[in-house]
Amino acid sequence: LIGDMLDFSKDQELNLETFDIVSFLHEITDSFKTNKNITEKKAVIKFKFDRGNYKIEADKEKLRRVFNNLVNNACDALKEKGQIEISLSKRNGIIAIKVKDNGEGIPESRRDEIFEPFVTSKKNGTGLGLSIVQRIVSSHKGKIFVASGENEGTEFTVELPEKGGNDG
Repeated sequence: LIGDMLDFSKDQELNLETFDIVSFLHEITDSFKTNKNITEKKAVIKFKFDRGNYKIEADKEKLRRVFNNLVNNACDALKEKGQIEISLSKRNGIIAIKVKDNGEGIPESRRDEIFEPFVTSKKNGTGLGLSIVQRIVSSHKGKIFVASGENEGTEFTVELPEKGGNDG
């Protein structure tokens, strides 16, 4: 909780480096294959992307936090034999990464508040995860969108510029 509060309250200084986001996302998905929510629910994580060059200039560790959070939330939402799909596309210098699950979805009454600090539906959650995610994405001059329907799952889309972050 203290770490989350400190991360939420401080400015997002970025340590930019150029890296291949496909390999980066494979690392993240591989790390979740032994996640308790995946193994116990007999769920699967699928990864798909269009062919192409997916180099990005960004803060790798901050983006790791973003996608670990989104995939972890998707894992928590899954039902038996659920599925998480991570997809990647690029258009006009913008890389779009989607994290989609077929879990329980976000109730319509809560969708407008999911990026607000201290809002959580998790028993042991701090309510800062998605707030921090949004701040990190914004600090990279990116955008985050959510689409969800009750019992239809949730899809988060993170759009990031290939170059830049901070002042891009």
